Amino acid sequence: MFKHSLTIIIPAYNVEDYIKETLDSLANQTKEPDEIIIIDDGSNDKTSKIIRCHNLIPKIKLIETKNRGQGAARNIGINQATSEYLYFFDSDDLLIDSFVEHVKQQLVDNNQPDILLFSGKSFLDSMLERTSFNPCYIRPFEGRYNNQNDFLKELVQYPELSCSPCLYVSHRSIWSDNNLKFNHFYHEDEEIFYPLLFSASKYVVSKKVYFLRRIRANSTMTGKKGVKHVEGQRAILISLHKLINESRSNKLKNKLLRRRMGIFTSNYVKVSFETRTKVDKKLLLRSITTSKSLKVLLKVLMLRKLL
Repeated sequence: MFKHSLTIIIPAYNVEDYIKETLDSLANQTKEPDEIIIIDDGSNDKTSKIIRCHNLIPKIKLIETKNRGQGAARNIGINQATSEYLYFFDSDDLLIDSFVEHVKQQLVDNNQPDILLFSGKSFLDSMLERTSFNPCYIRPFEGRYNNQNDFLKELVQYPELSCSPCLYVSHRSIWSDNNLKFNHFYHEDEEIFYPLLFSASKYVVSKKVYFLRRIRANSTMTGKKGVKHVEGQRAILISLHKLINESRSNKLKNKLLRRRMGIFTSNYVKVSFETRTKVDKKLLLRSITTSKSLKVLLKVLMLRKLL
């Protein structure tokens, strides 16, 4: 497709209550996306029917598969996409009306960055009375970075960036050239985020809000934690160890990855405790040693009954 073209990839699973509103937010765009790919990931409700009845259907490539998870669905979208840039949009969320127009203008104005990271805001679903889950989706800094080192120097000064794929647009070649794919475990967005950042060389970070995240009951983040959450956290730790081994000569990457290791070692222990799942002792010890985090060690000692 032509320069600055944009494919929107939407995995969908049992979202009959939300998918119409999500598609409406695409239909209301001031500038149309070049391609819309929806992967119905084995829904057993009216999701597919609602998609087929929407007035956007002539512009949608609908792929129906067996249920394999959000990561696998996004990978299908990556393989099917033909645009220069990719955007991963969730099937229960919304975009501001000028999203496509503004993003494309940012890509032009900034000489085709490899990745554009922008901001978002959350809103409570009308059927959710209250929740303690209230993430911040505003980027802590903004700027244009024409080499990886300058971007990492900025990044290391701040806490973790939100990893949500709904908060960035990336060049398709980054995925294909580096054989990047989403994991099939939970938290696949966290696992792929740093490999994606490290595969890029030109970045734009913006505090502008384009994305609206719906906080609803029984989502991956608000629902009751289970073994799949534990497996996802474990997969992140294994991925981080691999990245650290590959980045030993780069002090900035090492600092970022060790900080991240501390965060997810702590998360792994916490969710294992909540679900009464035995931890991988060897992986846990290795992660504590690698992160060099006293806070993580203290948390593990407090939950020593798991060991």
